[in-house]
Amino acid sequence: MKAYIAAHVQSVTAAGYDPRGAKTADFNEWQDVQANGSTLKITTRNGQSISRTYYRFDNKTRLISARDSATDIETITIYTYDANDNLVNIKATTKDAFHDFDQTKERQWQYKNGKPEKLLLIVNGNDSMEYTLTLDEHKNVADEMITHRGGTRNKLDYAYDPNKIYYFYDDQNRLTDITRYNIKADKLLPDFMFEYDDSNRVIQKITVMANSRTSDYLVWRYGFNEQGLKTKDVLYDRAKELKGKIEYSYTVRQ
Repeated sequence: MKAYIAAHVQSVTAAGYDPRGAKTADFNEWQDVQANGSTLKITTRNGQSISRTYYRFDNKTRLISARDSATDIETITIYTYDANDNLVNIKATTKDAFHDFDQTKERQWQYKNGKPEKLLLIVNGNDSMEYTLTLDEHKNVADEMITHRGGTRNKLDYAYDPNKIYYFYDDQNRLTDITRYNIKADKLLPDFMFEYDDSNRVIQKITVMANSRTSDYLVWRYGFNEQGLKTKDVLYDRAKELKGKIEYSYTVRQ
């Protein structure tokens, strides 16, 4: 939103293209900057599904709420910050028209000396998971350990073995790898890898496919214009074959 406001963006149109370079009817997206940058409306059509999401921002351009709906399901997410602008709470409430799938999921962060120390994930007000975060010598999060705190529903029959996730950074403290320990390989293997340009923008993300026996992965590459606005997302598979792309165009206020 800060980039949109700086560039006087009024609306954004995103179009999808198939591996042959032909525009596809399976994906389109429209973004509208409203109320002087305090609201962003995003309408996405993916196949036959259409979803609308409204993002609201405060006078510091911090995201404070998101409301999205797809068919009969609606999710409202509220973001809360402390006096130092640290994110301390995300509460997402999901409801369907018949209230068959109602759920509340809350994430609460705890900080020490301005750095994250713990994260609580609370589902429907009772069951919760606790993540303990360890910092490295540069005060970056080096790893996280997850433990189950219990709940009346599954306290007796649920046991969770702690599993660390490790984070790695470059010499500019930019996140480069999110990894887990693989017992069979006896080493850390990545879930995500990131590369940046000279303006600290992510220009490439590699995502390892979950539950893949062949360590399959996807590569997203991102392009930006001189104003820092994203112009394209390009997707490749492990064989470096183009799988598709999304191109963005902008309308600005005069």
